Amino acid sequence: MFLLDANVFIEAKNRYYAMDLVPAFWSWLEHAGSSGTIGSIAAVRDELVEGDDRLAGRAKEHKEFFRGIDSASVPYIRELSEWSNS
Repeated sequence: MFLLDANVFIEAKNRYYAMDLVPAFWSWLEHAGSSGTIGSIAAVRDELVEGDDRLAGRAKEHKEFFRGIDSASVPYIRELSEWSNS
């Protein structure tokens, strides 16, 4: 699984994949998210829903795309953090 951060959604909306110009990108996100290929975390959703735009609406509509941190994930947080900082 590939994990997407808030900037992926924000930059896509604001620049290259505007929702009204490239709806196929947003449909692909839904499909890839439901198949388990990509996803994001609840903290990213929380950031996105603070906005007052279509992106906030999509984040609210697709809660399943944004996963919480469970006990099985905790052991990997340090490894992931070290990797992202290297």
